[in-house]
Amino acid sequence: MTAIDILKANQKINPAEKYHLREYLIDALNASSSTGMVLQEISKNKNK
Repeated sequence: MTAIDILKANQKINPAEKYHLREYLIDALNASSSTGMVLQEISKNKNK
C-alpha cells in the first residue's frame, strides 16, 4: 500500500474513525521515539 492509497482510504472514513486513527498513530510514533531513546541510552551506558 502506498502513501497515496492511505490518503485515499483516509478520505472515506468518518470523523470518529479519523480521530481514533490519529490517536493511534500519535501513540505509535511516541512509543517508537521513546524506544529509540531508551536504546541509545542503553548503548551509551554499555560502553562505559
